[in-house]
Amino acid sequence: MGLAEILIRTFEEKLFPKLSPREPPLETWPAVVLRYGTPTRELRLYVPEPEVTASIVNLLRSRREWMAVSSAVDLIQRRCTATLAYLGLLNDQLESIAQAGTLQITIAPEMLTARQFPWEYVLAEATRPLRFFSPGQKLGKSSLSKVHLVASVVCTNSNPSVVLWHPV
Repeated sequence: MGLAEILIRTFEEKLFPKLSPREPPLETWPAVVLRYGTPTRELRLYVPEPEVTASIVNLLRSRREWMAVSSAVDLIQRRCTATLAYLGLLNDQLESIAQAGTLQITIAPEMLTARQFPWEYVLAEATRPLRFFSPGQKLGKSSLSKVHLVASVVCTNSNPSVVLWHPV
């Protein structure tokens, strides 16, 4: 194990709380709602706890320090995937989201930590391996947009609790 890997492991242990995957929240629990696909599918995710939100926000703020380290980029992608699993997003749902043209995230005004959570960043990182192709793989007409997919966010004026995440 090289110095970079040791630093990454230390960084991960200090920065990230231990997260275990969870089933989606019950209908009666407060939740962040994701809508995507045609026909429209709806998912409910747990509202991120302040510690989870803080760890991802700190990660995002410090990205200049780790972006050039390839093992760190892989670690961040895995961390974002694990965070979404902890919030109740299952792996097969993540793949469906990666294939969707638009993702709508609805957050109730009282869910402050959910509003502070960097959804677009976590979703973009978690779906990155599902959106890009390996070298030599044939690109079909319908898959071309996945190669150039970039996350962008639009907060709608008519409903500030709705965020749209879509390819550009």
